Amino acid sequence: MEIIDIYDAAFNHKGTMERKESRKHPVWSHTSHTWIFNPDTNMVLLQKRSPHLHMYPDTFFASAGGAYGAGEDLHHATREVEEELNISLKFDDMAHLGRRMSVLTLPNGDISRAFTDVFFYKNTQKITDYTPDHNEVYGLYEAPIDMLEQLFSKQIETARLDGILYNPETKTWQDHTDSASAHDFFPQMDQYYLKMMIMGKRYLQDQPICILKISRQKKGSVASLFIIIDAFSLRFLKLHIDLQPIGLADVRPMMSPLLVSR
Repeated sequence: MEIIDIYDAAFNHKGTMERKESRKHPVWSHTSHTWIFNPDTNMVLLQKRSPHLHMYPDTFFASAGGAYGAGEDLHHATREVEEELNISLKFDDMAHLGRRMSVLTLPNGDISRAFTDVFFYKNTQKITDYTPDHNEVYGLYEAPIDMLEQLFSKQIETARLDGILYNPETKTWQDHTDSASAHDFFPQMDQYYLKMMIMGKRYLQDQPICILKISRQKKGSVASLFIIIDAFSLRFLKLHIDLQPIGLADVRPMMSPLLVSR
């Protein structure tokens, strides 16, 4: 039995509940997704979920992910990665992109509502050196970021994935090549996978994503310009502007980075 913290839509803690039971109630869970990128090859690591899992078995997904246990917070995202992929990593080495909200109606009618912390991580480990937990991860693949960006922007119909697949008969991991369409991935809203590929390229190029608040006080009033660099769509969104002359000294970061779900 997996006990998790539950929240309302404003992320106020409302107690604990068994995870499967929570999907039958109008409550929110707290989860994490970690995307692992290889800076040497510009590849992204994908997992194929076990056919024995309750939610969307046999689908492709982020490198690692899952729900926090009761009492855990975003700093425990490393636990999910370590358990699924059998690698060690430090939280400080992960890039936290922010927190997104998503709602998914499951085939049985249950509804999954989640606040999801999204992380990026760099790792140059060869895919054949991974030894995932086959109870949750049945396959581990890597693919060029550019190719997946084309897949999720509908420029191509399928993408070739090279990696390893678990053989239950020999209980070993074997080299394997697969082909995936966008429909073979765990369902997500708001073009999530496309946005992750765009962001992944920026991440490997050390391009920052942040919010800036530019403000200047004059005669008792404050002129403010809020600029959001939207981590999902990469658009500059001007929320409020008062056209006053503003100096560079007035620019200071408010929050970095941010994910905005559309």
